[in-house]
Amino acid sequence: MNTTEINLNFNKADFEEVYFKNRENNMLFSKLIKKQFMLSLIFGILSLASLIYSTMSNKSWGIFTITTVIFVLVLNQLIKKMAPELKWERSIRDFLDEQAKFISRKLTLSENTLTLKRDTDITIMRWKDFKKVVIDDKAISLYGDETFVFPKKSMNWHDFDLLRNEILLRIKN
Repeated sequence: MNTTEINLNFNKADFEEVYFKNRENNMLFSKLIKKQFMLSLIFGILSLASLIYSTMSNKSWGIFTITTVIFVLVLNQLIKKMAPELKWERSIRDFLDEQAKFISRKLTLSENTLTLKRDTDITIMRWKDFKKVVIDDKAISLYGDETFVFPKKSMNWHDFDLLRNEILLRIKN
């Protein structure tokens, strides 16, 4: 049986570049959250301005109350939109922290399986068990019962090409 071994290097920044590639630098200005953030900002400023006006003139407390209630509701919606994003980001960072604890990583490719060995932890997946493959210029991602992400920077260019060609040969979509 013909097998190929690829030594993998782990650099947390390389994996973060792959996992967070579609995210803007600041979550508050991402497409999903920007509108809600701007509304929160506007109503926060209106609430503050009405507080100052109401305090100075000792009237119009109703306007302050209404703007504050709207601000709290809009802020609540902002938090609801941000929570899943923050939870996902935290789970990825925790996963990468766990992966950083491994000292050695080796990928073994055979005719029927892909084997990932990290220290004494061994994961074996049959090629036919992968349901989806994403190959781009930064990484190779394999999805099945287990998900594998191999950044291009975690191996030399020759091994990356070898892995890509082996995956294209073995996995039939």
